[in-house]
Amino acid sequence: LDVDAEVVVAERLLRRARLDARHVDAANRELGEDREQGAGLVDPDRAQGERHASMEAVLGESWAMLPPEGQHAAVRLAMLSGEFEPGLAAVVEVDDAALGVLREHCWVARDSAARLAMHPLQQDFLRRRPEAAAWRPVVHDRLARHLLAAGPVVAPWGDLLRDPGSGTPGEFSGTHDAALLAEVSDHVIADWSPERLQGWVDAVVSRLVLADRSAEAIELLDRAAARPLLPDWQGTGWRLRHAELLNEAGRVREALPVYLQAFERLGF
Repeated sequence: LDVDAEVVVAERLLRRARLDARHVDAANRELGEDREQGAGLVDPDRAQGERHASMEAVLGESWAMLPPEGQHAAVRLAMLSGEFEPGLAAVVEVDDAALGVLREHCWVARDSAARLAMHPLQQDFLRRRPEAAAWRPVVHDRLARHLLAAGPVVAPWGDLLRDPGSGTPGEFSGTHDAALLAEVSDHVIADWSPERLQGWVDAVVSRLVLADRSAEAIELLDRAAARPLLPDWQGTGWRLRHAELLNEAGRVREALPVYLQAFERLGF
């Protein structure tokens, strides 16, 4: 991505096209995917505060045209990955009617794989809205409960599910990318009770291992075991899992101190 070239394209569009807020998506496709550069784009031929003087102003006008239910839905969807499957919209309680409103106003589009997509500029704009702070934990909690319901069920200190043919979904879709899963994990580790946290961590670790994403499973176990006020048996169990996965990944030097810490807690 040539950011400087994209900025030139954006400024030319803003000067020449006299963008209508309803058609902001057409301009977004010309802007590339650098959200930090995009948020500050301005039209040098317009006075500050004049209509369409900056991309931020264009997005603000487009946002103001959405009905309240469309605004609420847009903010919830902005907490997902840039591309997501329609079923995940329902998980965060965005129904087909709200999706229709957002597509009509060019806040959401369908890609070639029938997934839904929100442009990074729009996603960044929405995540900076004041109401986003209130919606973020709500969306993360709904996604976490969705993952827990998908299973598998792993008994405390039990073996991780490792058989892809067992009938339990092992592959994460693109909607569960590493960044989104890390955000959801942070929410669960901080806010859920140890009892609920146990089932969630073990289920997600199993699915990560099945999806050949062991590095993420290792990181999740490390963060979960470090949570304050865990029962000793729970933290120790996760440390043993952590060490086991490190060892399997060939990271023996890292695994050894984790094993020793777990054994010390067991009294060995």
